[in-house]
Amino acid sequence: MTPRRHLAGAAGFGMVEVLAALALFSVVAVGVSAAIVSGTRANFQSRMQAAASALAQNKVEQIRAIAPSSGTIPAELTLGTHADPGNPISGLEGASGKFTRTWVVSGVKAYVGSTMVGYRPNMVRVEVRVAWTNPAAGSMTLVTYACTTTNCGG
Repeated sequence: MTPRRHLAGAAGFGMVEVLAALALFSVVAVGVSAAIVSGTRANFQSRMQAAASALAQNKVEQIRAIAPSSGTIPAELTLGTHADPGNPISGLEGASGKFTRTWVVSGVKAYVGSTMVGYRPNMVRVEVRVAWTNPAAGSMTLVTYACTTTNCGG
């Protein structure tokens, strides 16, 4: 006769342990996937900000490179809002999304003490703004100052 094995004393996992393990795994998997989605979104947003910053800095450098001639204010430095003729601009180095680059030229206020007495002659404040709408709206703004004539202070 062969000895009988008793299942009651057999070692193994019961249904309750398996269900508990699956529940724990599900909770952890949902948390990890949410973290991955959030990280991916933050990475993409960071790339958009970096590309917008580079586009804004590029325009600031173009404005700083303008060499005004006497008697004529360069078109890019006339007072008011200007839009890049290439709008919408694509991002640098393959960043996806569309960018809109504008700049606002305004006078530079002159003060005596704490009282504004007018505007500095031949100098302007230029605020360059690069905006995007995809995947979420955002913008980057840089400010510079420029001369509108060959003699900036006079």
